[in-house]
Amino acid sequence: MVVWEDDRQGHVNVFGCILECPESTSGGEQEQRGYGAIFAILAAIGLMLLALMVLVERTLRK
Repeated sequence: MVVWEDDRQGHVNVFGCILECPESTSGGEQEQRGYGAIFAILAAIGLMLLALMVLVERTLRK
């Protein structure tokens, strides 16, 4: 898993997702960042499960 810090706003991007947040310092941008990170993690888990299912299916066919 690749995690690095975004120099513009100082928040951590997971999987290289660039989360564009408004410049205001309200709580809304914190929520957007949280939802973006959750979505990225769920998407990665879904892709891993899909790859695992394909691998198992190919193994069982042989």
